[in-house]
Amino acid sequence: MSGNGRTVYIAGAGIAGMTLALALAKFGATVVVLERNAQVQEVGAGLQVSPNARKILNRLGLDKALAAKAFEPQGIDVYPYGADQPLLTLELGQVMEQRFGVPYTVMHRADLAEVLYRACKRFANIDLLFGVRAYDVVSHARGVSVTVDEADGKSRSARAFAFIGADGVNSRTRTGVLMGPEATYSGMVAWRITLGQSALDGVLAPDRTSLLWGPGYHAVAYPLPHRRQTNVALFARSKAAVAVAPSEPCMTISTVKIAQ
Repeated sequence: MSGNGRTVYIAGAGIAGMTLALALAKFGATVVVLERNAQVQEVGAGLQVSPNARKILNRLGLDKALAAKAFEPQGIDVYPYGADQPLLTLELGQVMEQRFGVPYTVMHRADLAEVLYRACKRFANIDLLFGVRAYDVVSHARGVSVTVDEADGKSRSARAFAFIGADGVNSRTRTGVLMGPEATYSGMVAWRITLGQSALDGVLAPDRTSLLWGPGYHAVAYPLPHRRQTNVALFARSKAAVAVAPSEPCMTISTVKIAQ
């Protein structure tokens, strides 16, 4: 693809939206990213960056920035229900480097969002608009017309080559622009918590990811040394998701409904 001076609008300044903005900008397109929040915001804590994803991010020039924030686990310990020792360990570390040429890493979602945000700010042809109140998109033969109500109450209108929705599970692009269906709750909830780095000393290996299986649920835990924390996510069935407020400064708990 060649930018050829084309302008592309993207709804959502999350990980997907900013990654796409960087890729398009590198090909010469002018990119405008619309975000309803006042700043970059990522729900959740942990993120596993597999080699195929890392290769894409590296091609966008983010290798050094990611290496400074990410952690490379040496393996994945798999625990069956009720066991205090792993049944087996899936090797990562050098095995992944040798097989794919890049590491398998874990990191905090906010750290990846920050890396992407800083990279986007270095491009003169990427415009990040935060606090967007509303937008309207009309398709026509040569692209789309976009009207945006900005945070300061001003309105801008423009012709664009394309409008792309990267605005999450409750996508306004899907429902309002494409007239698609609302997301439906799958019955699964992800409970996420970040603990102080020493909270699981002597319980789980500090240099590996741990995968723990149970009847109807499973949990994943891995260290985030850059933040001196450990991320734990529990996936279970639930009729309703309940948000739990943090009870300690070192602890953050959130719940996310999983849609299908």
